[in-house]
Amino acid sequence: MPALFFWTSILVMLALEVPVNAAALDVLRLPALESVMLALFLALANLLAAKYSGRVLRQWVNLRHGRRDLILAGAVNLILLLALATMAHLRARASDQSEATLAFLAMQLLFYAVTLLASFLHTNPSAEAEQEQRLLARSARALGRALRRRARAVRRHNVALERLRAGIRKVERDCARRIFERRARLSRGPVPPPAWFREPITAANFEPIDLGQPVALHPDPLGASIAPATHPATR
Repeated sequence: MPALFFWTSILVMLALEVPVNAAALDVLRLPALESVMLALFLALANLLAAKYSGRVLRQWVNLRHGRRDLILAGAVNLILLLALATMAHLRARASDQSEATLAFLAMQLLFYAVTLLASFLHTNPSAEAEQEQRLLARSARALGRALRRRARAVRRHNVALERLRAGIRKVERDCARRIFERRARLSRGPVPPPAWFREPITAANFEPIDLGQPVALHPDPLGASIAPATHPATR
């Protein structure tokens, strides 16, 4: 399952579950903000429990790196069960409609099952391959950030270089203008100027200054080589 489709499904499930939970909690007569926050907590606990459970089920055979995912999935599922049991008990005390409580629990189970299936299909069955994909994705993002910083630095360098060149050209023009003015004054004097004084002034009269060349931006060939790849299809 593509990552974009998976996370879009998670967001859609979250957007659907929060209003359902809020409506189910109306019987508790809670303030609006507290009701929404509690509904959001139940939705997040449900989604996290289903996500990690699907991950553990998908990689059950290949769980060699400790039991972190298994412990995390068990802890989140335990929190979810305690929260649902508490909410069902509070609903039973606040209202005699047992059918509504059963409907609330059935909706939670439905959301849990859909998220569990999506997580199962999204997870790579090989934990090692998934770790490699994660590292490749991080490397690709780090390379992208480095290339963007380099591009900004190159643009600043080129702008500063152009400003320096413009400043040098302005100084050269000012120097040539002053020399022309002094020549004009001396040429009107009683003493004729020497022959070299009449030689034209060009850019060759100024010592060249090597400021370097603007840096061209080229796509980095490493960008494609470390791009994250999708895991192969499983049988």
